[in-house]
Amino acid sequence: QRQMCIRDRQIYELVTEYDALASHISQQRMQSAKNLSDAVTRQLADLGLEQAKFSVVLNPIETKSRTRHGSENVNFLVKTIPEMPFAPLDQVASGGELSRISLAIQVVTAQIDSVPSCIYDEVDIGIGGRIAEIVGSKLRLLGSQRQILCITHLPQVAVQGHGHFHVIKTDDAEVEIHPLDPARRTDEIARMLGGIEITQQTLAHAEEMLQRVTESSLH
Repeated sequence: QRQMCIRDRQIYELVTEYDALASHISQQRMQSAKNLSDAVTRQLADLGLEQAKFSVVLNPIETKSRTRHGSENVNFLVKTIPEMPFAPLDQVASGGELSRISLAIQVVTAQIDSVPSCIYDEVDIGIGGRIAEIVGSKLRLLGSQRQILCITHLPQVAVQGHGHFHVIKTDDAEVEIHPLDPARRTDEIARMLGGIEITQQTLAHAEEMLQRVTESSLH
């Protein structure tokens, strides 16, 4: 009986400590949810999703048992046009939109997120021009803090990379990956700009784009 009393007291103390910690975490989450929502929404506008809104929603866990991660589930919701309701990311966003939403979250949380590597595919779907350049610059910013692998078909995005690889599929359905030296990098950027036939003007444009990125990185 004495052992039962000791165990009951230990359980009571642990439960009390858990409830206090869970309450503190809930308060911190409520304070951070709006800040994260607003910050990511601003980033989405920069990335060409001007009408999109991002929302962090806390849903209380409907159970008497105490869970590993606190008293609520944290859900990321989004709507890409004003007329639609908020919904989970996988139910609303396309592949390209998901990549840009992920990029926006990574940019906002870059200083506290410990993820060492990120892969972006189709981040350039449906964009071009100025927006593509902004997407590329944000990827480059993240690339200075962690490893970023980006598959892109846009020269405005590609020029922002610290290093480049050319990926091709052979006639044998195999994939070859070749690192590009500075000269071949310029050739590939020119090819992305001008298609099959590369002119001197296209090469000059590619060199100018690469030079502009290098100069901006020095400032």
